[in-house]
Amino acid sequence: MRAMRSAVALVVMVCFNAWTMAASVQVTSVTGNVTAQTGTGPDQRLKAGDIIAPRATVVTGQSSTAVLRFDDGQVVALKSLSQFSVESYKFDPKSPGAGEIIMSLFSGGMRAITGLVGNSNRSAFALKTPVATIGIRGTDFVAALSQGLYAHPSSGAISVTSTKGTAVYSAGQFSFTASSTALPASIPASALPVGIFNELQAIVIPTAGGAAAGATVGGFTGTTLGVIGIIAVGVGAAAAAASGGGSTTTHH
Repeated sequence: MRAMRSAVALVVMVCFNAWTMAASVQVTSVTGNVTAQTGTGPDQRLKAGDIIAPRATVVTGQSSTAVLRFDDGQVVALKSLSQFSVESYKFDPKSPGAGEIIMSLFSGGMRAITGLVGNSNRSAFALKTPVATIGIRGTDFVAALSQGLYAHPSSGAISVTSTKGTAVYSAGQFSFTASSTALPASIPASALPVGIFNELQAIVIPTAGGAAAGATVGGFTGTTLGVIGIIAVGVGAAAAAASGGGSTTTHH
């Protein structure tokens, strides 16, 4: 009986660690000087492969960029002189629509490509800025802060909400919100500050090879999918032995 209890505890612990890993945000590429700070802790220099701590503020230096990949497939690319944080990230691969992605862009600019969470439940995604909040409609978009908020979806659509109201923009349109007390407005490309999105559009989003080599498939690597499948079988057996069970969602 003691051995069975130990086995159950081990499987549950491994399962918890797997779900925690599955709800992580990883750095996939870095150019220049990119750091992260959690709370009042010291700045940590970031490199490809690092995991972003929950609620850490990522800062890109001069001529520096970073690409972050969420385990549901969400991608964020940051231009130089940006400050960014993931306020909340919840992801259960069995129910991606029950997840949540809430991010904050304090300065600079970013590109966002929607993953499983946003595609399953559009209202689960929010990008907060000092000027307005951006929502999605299944999207690849760029946003930049420069005496206001400029935003542009290249596919899908976005909503931009200030204290004055909400406006929706489709692919190819450009939005400008002058302040938090101004209504978002549609503007022509000619009204954009020169080169405001150039750096973001030049950032290469890394892609992986086949699943066997660890490529992302629906937000998971091929290796992770196999591990989760084995763990699920183990948990089912453990649950039957212990007459208990439940689902797990990681909160960041």
